[in-house]
Amino acid sequence: MKIVMFAARFSPVEANMLRKTMATFRSRGTIGELEYLMVGRVVERG
Repeated sequence: MKIVMFAARFSPVEANMLRKTMATFRSRGTIGELEYLMVGRVVERG
């Protein structure tokens, strides 16, 4: 979570949401929203 907080500038709350989503992504399929946010922020930073 520290990596995503640094690389994508996620807040602790966002990082925790990502952690929870990653634990259940196969059953719920909700990771797409956070993936889009994370990739977008990392690309922004270069």
